Amino acid sequence: MSSLAGNVRDLRISTWNIHGHIHKLSNNRENKFQDNEFSKLLSNYHIVGLSETHAGPEDDIDLPGYVCFRKCRTKQGKAGKYSGGVAVYVTQSIAHLVSQQNTSNPDAIWLKLDKTHWGTDHDLYLATVYIPPKLKFLK
Repeated sequence: MSSLAGNVRDLRISTWNIHGHIHKLSNNRENKFQDNEFSKLLSNYHIVGLSETHAGPEDDIDLPGYVCFRKCRTKQGKAGKYSGGVAVYVTQSIAHLVSQQNTSNPDAIWLKLDKTHWGTDHDLYLATVYIPPKLKFLK
């Protein structure tokens, strides 16, 4: 990935609902973050927002070369599994130019790209959000 030198126009951003960090292939359960193809695909971006990680605080969902901001939900249901969850990955080369914003929403991560670092007239804000299927306001 090329250096940005603080130019927001060259910033590559992606978001993806990954439907859980575990592959369920045949009878095997594999962590997607240990899959070279998955990591290679994500490495094309400076900032990657992932929703529905299904990861708990103990799960390894780090990506080499990235700083990870994450929020994990508590275990849900009779099976006691994690659901939802969001994570945002920022390449180490620009992580010092991005700050996480405080929010009480357990299903959202907000990042601020300060205008002084990016040469813009206004601060830029990015959000990665998981919207659970049973939210009352959507009905």
